[in-house]
Amino acid sequence: MRTLTLLGLLACRDPAEGTFVGNPTMAARMAEPSDIAVTDGELIALEMLLGDCDQIGDAPLGSRTFTFDGAQSRESVPIPADEYCGVFLVVDLMRVVVADGQGDERELIADDFDLWVPTSFLAEANGRFRLRFGDDTWLEEVVALTAPGTVAVDGDPELSRAFHDGLDRSVVEELAPATSSSARGFPPDPQ
Repeated sequence: MRTLTLLGLLACRDPAEGTFVGNPTMAARMAEPSDIAVTDGELIALEMLLGDCDQIGDAPLGSRTFTFDGAQSRESVPIPADEYCGVFLVVDLMRVVVADGQGDERELIADDFDLWVPTSFLAEANGRFRLRFGDDTWLEEVVALTAPGTVAVDGDPELSRAFHDGLDRSVVEELAPATSSSARGFPPDPQ
């Protein structure tokens, strides 16, 4: 009886409040070349917005933190179902720890920057998406410019350019199409 009462109360909730079954979700992943492994990381965004293709209004997702176990984030963010033309992040801090394949680690730290990822995707019910930071050469280029240890990315102009140019090659990948109509133009799950 207690379960039935609880289900009845949940059914009366406003569906616009919180997350409910069927919402599309977005996780995050660091792109990594085969000889460099992301071991840890964190991205703290003061604001995350999904860009509206009709330019009527963006979908604000508020402040978000992605914590990485290896290259994959632990968190998935519920997103409203709609068609989007990009993701905008106001980044407070991005920390990426990589193993360089030679037994050394580098902790790359960048702070206080904006990231616009111009990528189109259709978020439908039950869809799963992943915001992939950088491309397969991004961290390889950055690691080549650094020595082992903790590195402030913006302390060196060449390193800062390589880091941020690599992030500019970020994309949104669809992992599980909600329907066959939403599968157009998205790469398959690389796992």
